[in-house]
Amino acid sequence: MNKRLKIIIVDDNTRFREGLRFFIENHTNWIIIQEEASGMDFLQRDFSQLPDIIFIDLNMPIINGVDTIYKFFSKHASLPIKVIATTMYRDEFQLQKLIEVGFSGFVLKKDIYNNLTEAVEKVMQGGVYFHKYIKKAIY
Repeated sequence: MNKRLKIIIVDDNTRFREGLRFFIENHTNWIIIQEEASGMDFLQRDFSQLPDIIFIDLNMPIINGVDTIYKFFSKHASLPIKVIATTMYRDEFQLQKLIEVGFSGFVLKKDIYNNLTEAVEKVMQGGVYFHKYIKKAIY
């Protein structure tokens, strides 16, 4: 994919954000337009520059990634933004719930450097990318 995708990262783990930023800057032609440390910070941001993709942690304090994206799309339903969940916990969220809220993909943090490019390519082509283990989960 040659398009210079605009990315927002939402994750409360500073080290993970730094590692993901390093990977994106050194292995893709994407550009990170914003990083947020919480769902609340993300929801309060100015969306003057819209992303193509949001990478968001599912497990954050105060408001989790699912509720954050639900609230975001409640206000911005018509925006053509793709959302890929990132998490360390594969069994926490049900696939159907993620799709209903607006997620297009799910990548385990432990596999992110191996699977992220493939996930992005798939969702940008209109498909979905969900880790096989998420189907066993309960929300």
